[in-house]
Amino acid sequence: ALITPKTTHRPAPLNTDEIANVLRRMHTHQGSPQVGACLKLVPHLFMSPIDIAHGRWTDIDLQTGIWSFKRQKSGVQTVTPLSTYVQSHLEKMRQIYPNSPWLFPSPIDETKPISSGSLNAALRRVGVRKEEATIHGFRATARALLVERFNYRQDIVEQQISHLVKDPNGRAYNRTMFLDERREMMESWSLF
Repeated sequence: ALITPKTTHRPAPLNTDEIANVLRRMHTHQGSPQVGACLKLVPHLFMSPIDIAHGRWTDIDLQTGIWSFKRQKSGVQTVTPLSTYVQSHLEKMRQIYPNSPWLFPSPIDETKPISSGSLNAALRRVGVRKEEATIHGFRATARALLVERFNYRQDIVEQQISHLVKDPNGRAYNRTMFLDERREMMESWSLF
């Protein structure tokens, strides 16, 4: 008999005090500027750690504020609007590392990206315990609060965090992107 694996959810801060506490500690990061910048942007992107860490400049259009890429694990094409906050931080990274193809180049070798594991390690170094938050858990934070407190439609939030529609007919026929609504949502979230 096959045993069904137990599902575990990644810890995510879900109330204002928890979020503020974790974000304050994240902003105290003293390591490499690449990891520090990436760490600060994670809560504003709703992307998986590997997709953020392996972000390429060829996928970013800072003029339109769009990040278009294929997800590392699933290969699903994803288009995400970027808030002004995220765009300004990415522009700073471009100025610091103008020759790297990576948004967040490795501190050891600019021709390679930072490791997605370095982000959770950075969280631990600033005192955020793994029971409090993980990098991937920020997706759950955004998902819960945008629907519950900000009253955004669930389908728009799900699209922003790159979740596929479960129904195969829905995937076949629903090709909407809701970019304007998602852009407004991302701006609101970055100001939160």
